[in-house]
Amino acid sequence: LPGPYDYRPRQVAFSADHAYILTETGHGLLTFRYSPEDTGHLLVQEQSFDLTPADYVGKTTGACIKLSPNGKMLLCSVRRAHLLTIFKVAPDGTLSDESHLQLHGKCPRDFSFTPDGQFVLLCMQQTNSLELYRVNYETNTLYDCRTLDGIPNSTCVKFL
Repeated sequence: LPGPYDYRPRQVAFSADHAYILTETGHGLLTFRYSPEDTGHLLVQEQSFDLTPADYVGKTTGACIKLSPNGKMLLCSVRRAHLLTIFKVAPDGTLSDESHLQLHGKCPRDFSFTPDGQFVLLCMQQTNSLELYRVNYETNTLYDCRTLDGIPNSTCVKFL
């Protein structure tokens, strides 16, 4: 990833001892370990990732980052490339098994896990649709379930 002045943090997801920071430009993800008891170093960087496949050419922007309710999966949406980047979260908070899911629609603006963590619902801003995926934590994958059309200019997913 470029240096800290070449991108902007967009969103952050927290676990008990990690902060996962999605950058808006530079299509990157930074992971930091933290300890509330450690007053000397609040955040210590551990990992960094490019959220696009190695062969992707073009500009992108990070849009949304979410940690699954059980803390075993981290997802990042990438606009312009129209994809989700999927990570497996190890018990120590580090990320592995990076994979990419090409989405049907354009501009995955926001998404959310269902409260039980069994599904992910994405809003596709430029194609006026929602996409629903079933989560498989054992294989660290998402399975396509359904696309709902006719949801104009959707930008946020919230479960009440």
